[in-house]
Amino acid sequence: MISKVLVATDGSQNAREAIAHASDIALKYNATIYLVHVVPKKDIPFEVQHYIQVEGITESPEQVYYERIGEGIIQAGLKEIKEKGIKYVESFLLQGDPADKITEFASERGVDMIVMGSRGLGGIKQMFLGSVSRAVCNVAACTCVTVKQSLP
Repeated sequence: MISKVLVATDGSQNAREAIAHASDIALKYNATIYLVHVVPKKDIPFEVQHYIQVEGITESPEQVYYERIGEGIIQAGLKEIKEKGIKYVESFLLQGDPADKITEFASERGVDMIVMGSRGLGGIKQMFLGSVSRAVCNVAACTCVTVKQSLP
């Protein structure tokens, strides 16, 4: 029986596909969805740093990314989930290494299934170093589903 589904999002198209898939599963089993976005503690994108500078924001780049960008990704995911008619959903904005935080969260909450996109916003670097989804699938104690973007 599936009662707790973790869906990890980074705002990418594959993550949106994962949200749709996790929502279908949650509807079928009347499960709770844990929507998780992990903000890395380092490697704040240049675009975010530039935005902070141009806007004259005094907060640290990490704080801006965490609060503004991360929360925006969570809110977009919540909207998609609620539009699917999911009754039970909780969202979490975490900070740290994405694979570590996702597997720790799943273990602590007794998650039955993790659903995530097969490729996120990591780009070419991830192709050579290994993706978050691959790392999570290798470590997690529960079922892991990686979702690819649907073709038009």
